[in-house]
Amino acid sequence: MKVTGQNALLKGVSGKFGNQLVVRQRKGSIVIASIPNKSTKPPTKARKKGMSRFKRAVIFARQVIANPALLSLYEIRVKPNQTVYHAAISAYMRSEDEMLNPR
Repeated sequence: MKVTGQNALLKGVSGKFGNQLVVRQRKGSIVIASIPNKSTKPPTKARKKGMSRFKRAVIFARQVIANPALLSLYEIRVKPNQTVYHAAISAYMRSEDEMLNPR
């Protein structure tokens, strides 16, 4: 993945170029990446479990953003170049790991 600074040629550009590149804008930086490929293999039980877990994390993150009280709590936890949404997903995934694998 290539991250560029302010580039006059790509300023304001986002989307797919042909079948090779995707251009995204993230926090003022331009990110150029290859097009993601979907797997052709059917998901395993472990993969389905992981996808279900991530789906619950996304639901939790959306609830955090919708609730002003929770939003203010998670704004404190945000690391540089991280959004509240991603901080909430990360916290959910870590907390579920700790519940499943106590020390």
